[in-house]
Amino acid sequence: MVVRRPPAPGNGRRNRRTRPCPAPISSRRSSSSPGAKPQRIARGFAGAALLGGVTAGLVVVLLSANCNTSATATLPTPDFRASAGASFPLRAGELGLVVGAANYLFISMSSVGLDTRCPPAETCEDPGFLDLNLDLETRDNLGALRLRVPPGGETVGTYGAFEIRTHRVEPDGRTALIPLIEYVVVLSATERETPPAGE
Repeated sequence: MVVRRPPAPGNGRRNRRTRPCPAPISSRRSSSSPGAKPQRIARGFAGAALLGGVTAGLVVVLLSANCNTSATATLPTPDFRASAGASFPLRAGELGLVVGAANYLFISMSSVGLDTRCPPAETCEDPGFLDLNLDLETRDNLGALRLRVPPGGETVGTYGAFEIRTHRVEPDGRTALIPLIEYVVVLSATERETPPAGE
């Protein structure tokens, strides 16, 4: 089942945090020289006292700045939702949300690479292919996937806990340069029963 909503301004994307938070003290680098390693400021009890004072000061600064330190970020608003296993059309600029039993998948078409598919109603020695670039996000991962789609339009790839399958690409062949906005890819995403550890 696919539920589509009118696209929100900015392609339905939202900022993940309202205000950026300062980096932890341990991850900051010295301002004296680029790439310098953090320096130890003191040793023993004096260092502990100084570090405690710095930590307390940092807490006060964060509270006064109303910084969003929550571990759960605000998810973007999708243009449409689909159930895991259901097929749906995806166009450039759209953000889809696939809802599974244990996980979710945000999916968007970021770009199209090489399109060397044979034009429709023609016979070619080399049938060619279409490189499709997807931006993806699950509960645990944020990244991208490139799928090499043959002229038939069917291929499969995996990302984290999901298997992503293309069923059809429109237009079904390349006769001339095709603007990105005119590509429509029919996809489905299903949850994998036992995704490999670390994915």
